[in-house]
Amino acid sequence: MKGGKVGATRGGRNALVLGAALGALMLGGQARAADGRTIVMQGNGKGAPPCMACPGIQGQGNAAGGFPMLAGHSAHYLAKQLQDFQQGLRSNATMGPIAKALTDDQIQAVAVYYASQKPPAKAPGSKNASK
Repeated sequence: MKGGKVGATRGGRNALVLGAALGALMLGGQARAADGRTIVMQGNGKGAPPCMACPGIQGQGNAAGGFPMLAGHSAHYLAKQLQDFQQGLRSNATMGPIAKALTDDQIQAVAVYYASQKPPAKAPGSKNASK
């Protein structure tokens, strides 16, 4: 029986550690989104202005201004685009310097934040609204 108790205790500890690790990962994503929201609203204070000025606070974009919608894209995709701007693989006079002013963690935070935003719903019949 002694061996069974050790195994059960060890298994219980393993489950507890695994649960704690998964919880930390989930909270980490929430913390990143919160940090991302701060950068979106205020910039990073080190050269990156508030993101909300261009794609908007909810990432809805501004087609007239040439700013794409970010809401609804995956965090991986958004982070990759920022990293490409940062490394000069994508060229844009506005986004290049902004991406270079962000740390890797800040890029991830902004990407997680915008990925958590829902794209705006299209108005019913918006294609034919002018007819």
